[in-house]
Amino acid sequence: MIPYLNFKYVVWVLCVLCIATQLRAQGTTPPTDTSKAAPKPKQVRPGFDLPDSLYISRDTTRGDIDTIVRYTAKDSTVFDIARKRMTLVNTATVQFENRDMKAYTIVMDFEQNTLTAYSYDVDSVISASLALRRRIIRDTNRVKSRGAPILQEGATTYVGEVIVYNFKTRRGTVQLGTTEMEGGFYYGEKIKQVAPQTLFVENGRYTTCDEPVPHYYFESPKMKVIMGDLVFAEPVYLYVADVPIFALPFGVFPNHSGGRHSGIIAPNYQTTGDRGYGLTHLGYYVVFNDYFDAAAQADIFTKGGWNADFKTEWMKRYLLSGPATLHLGYGYTRFNSVDPYTPNWLVEGTLPSLILGYETQLNANLSFQSNGYFQNNALNLQQLLTQQITSNASFTTGWSDLGLNLGVGYSRFQQLSDGTYTETSPSLTFSKSTFFPFASSNGEPVDPTLASLAIGYNLSASRNVAKNLSIVNGDSSFYNTEQYGVLHSPTISISPKLGHFAITPSFSYQEAWVFKQHRRNYSATLVPDSANHTVDTIVNYTETSTDGFHRIYNYNMGVGISTT
Repeated sequence: MIPYLNFKYVVWVLCVLCIATQLRAQGTTPPTDTSKAAPKPKQVRPGFDLPDSLYISRDTTRGDIDTIVRYTAKDSTVFDIARKRMTLVNTATVQFENRDMKAYTIVMDFEQNTLTAYSYDVDSVISASLALRRRIIRDTNRVKSRGAPILQEGATTYVGEVIVYNFKTRRGTVQLGTTEMEGGFYYGEKIKQVAPQTLFVENGRYTTCDEPVPHYYFESPKMKVIMGDLVFAEPVYLYVADVPIFALPFGVFPNHSGGRHSGIIAPNYQTTGDRGYGLTHLGYYVVFNDYFDAAAQADIFTKGGWNADFKTEWMKRYLLSGPATLHLGYGYTRFNSVDPYTPNWLVEGTLPSLILGYETQLNANLSFQSNGYFQNNALNLQQLLTQQITSNASFTTGWSDLGLNLGVGYSRFQQLSDGTYTETSPSLTFSKSTFFPFASSNGEPVDPTLASLAIGYNLSASRNVAKNLSIVNGDSSFYNTEQYGVLHSPTISISPKLGHFAITPSFSYQEAWVFKQHRRNYSATLVPDSANHTVDTIVNYTETSTDGFHRIYNYNMGVGISTT
């Protein structure tokens, strides 16, 4: 039986239910099969669905609460008329206003205006030994196995062993409770709601670790939580693996309910066989305005070694197509307390489509780092498996009225496994679109042969640098190579017509400017072999490089004739 209950007329509802119970006992009503699923709740409207005799006297009873409550119970609903109580047993649910309560047992006291929810074996759980464990352990299965009370209040969920809520004062308490807010978990031996958005927590703990037994947590005997604003604690202890690390006389932490906000970044606890125990990503996040924020984080390990990390983002609508970012990292790594430190560093930056003018745009996606940075400070599996990184940057502009375009580029390809890289810094392109110098611009007649003369120009220049690895007799060493040059590519075409014949001469020309000349000199040595009566020839060569200005060019000419 699942009615809708209005507390203003609750006494008369209870009387009707009592009469119905007696009629059922006399056989006038068929017995209810409790093994089936509970029927859909139905609202009872006092004065309309009740007998007239009860309806006439409804105004003589006044309640302190005027709200509609929906409730269900899988096993039984027990009414105590004398004590004005109703008890829901086994998979009990109560819904009122924006709150939803679920528990194994729920007791509604109409005289005290309270709602109390219990788990199946609450007495054993609240015993001293288990109570201490329950403050530390978040048992994710107790809701299903023992029907632990769950109070859903808007977007906030409270889970505990005993939950008491007062309808009149709109206050409640949770014993041995937990709640989740913004990715963090609050534990409390006793959580008391003193205002709609204010909680007092006794022997409370806070952590961002989602394990049932958290690896780390902050603990305080007294905490005040203002939802959507701040958390006050006095004093504060940081525990790692249940071992206290440091203490503060008091702490104030942000507890915003959504959006971007400044605050402490809670650390993660990490255990590694190579570097020992560690706290990772402890830091602070700052929001300067709607377009600019930054975060600073740090890692530290017991076997030595640390890493500092800084990230910032800036965004401006209509100026950037995405956020501009800067990421800096630096630290030292070692895997044994007697080993020397190995430095690691990282510099990354992105500038997506910075619009500097109608035809001017700048793009950049740069990444530079030491070979072991990701392997020692990876945040995810993808970074740990990264073997190659690529950097690109480009600047383009143009003068469309003149037919001119200019582009400057940069690219770098780094191999993290051996430290080699190839780099183009910079590359330059310049072009003049094809134009007809003798074509008429105002409609005046011109010679058709001259009007068909077209001229264009393209220029490309680059500087290429490479760091190469050389292995000789098991010894490895690095050496650098460098190449740079300029390539000119003018174009010219003309299409004269002789009667029914169209003559199409072709001409192409390219000229490269280079600034270093490499010359290879050969020398031969004759070595006679008297035993075999033969002569062996050994060829040696040497290379020399000279700086200077050198031109390399080629051209092609041809002519074609066609007719219609």
